[in-house]
Amino acid sequence: MPHLPRNHTPKRKTERHSTGDRQFYKSAGWQKLRMVVLRNEPLCRVHRSAGYLIPANVVDHIIAITAGGHPSHAHNLMPLCSKCHDKKSAMERHGLSIEAATVDGLKLPTNAAVNEILEKLKNLI
Repeated sequence: MPHLPRNHTPKRKTERHSTGDRQFYKSAGWQKLRMVVLRNEPLCRVHRSAGYLIPANVVDHIIAITAGGHPSHAHNLMPLCSKCHDKKSAMERHGLSIEAATVDGLKLPTNAAVNEILEKLKNLI
């Protein structure tokens, strides 16, 4: 009968790395804003730009809060499906840089940067 070596440990699924913003994402203010964004734009922006009607279930910070992105400004928020959000997050972990402009002291993505992200993600659909 086959058996496992004594020092064998089963592989675990990769754990998500906390961005340190857990309290923010649990706050009533974020939950309310998230619902407003999803109500106003209920489809995944990436899929919609590619001609597909896929519901959004995640509100993504185009420029991460940890990278200085504004946490609640509408121009820094983008509704995505889970698959597109995971792909964008993976791209960010592998060095995706997002062009930002500072407007009234707020770090926000440029329109060109948003379009570039959408194109990159559409190519992964």
